[in-house]
Amino acid sequence: RRRFRPGKFIAPFLFIGAVNWTIGNMLAEIVRLFGKKRFLRIRYEDLLESPIEEIEKIESFIGISLTDLKQEIAEQKVLKIGHNIGGNQMRMAKEFILDPDRARREKLPRLYKLMANFCCFPLLLVYGYYSRPSIPNR
Repeated sequence: RRRFRPGKFIAPFLFIGAVNWTIGNMLAEIVRLFGKKRFLRIRYEDLLESPIEEIEKIESFIGISLTDLKQEIAEQKVLKIGHNIGGNQMRMAKEFILDPDRARREKLPRLYKLMANFCCFPLLLVYGYYSRPSIPNR
């Protein structure tokens, strides 16, 4: 099992990523003001903790049956990654398995976590990250 070990230059990239997240989500909140009925917020942590329930929220919101996807997730089947434009390194993979344990493995060092929380604090508060428990680390 490999532990996350940040390199020398991770701090500036973490800062840029956190500021990017904050700006992107602030823009999403502005858009949401003009179309509340056309906006659904799903937290990544909630998706990992209870994927079927979150997929059901999406299913209800868009009005399309996602029964096959829910079944594949419940059976821990390999999911195919289709067309996408941006995202993290996972976008380059052809497939993946939704694995909540994987998200719990890599723990960010405390200093970097504090830096990210400082940059993202207002929206973390709005999105309930300080009132709802996040995925516990094992």
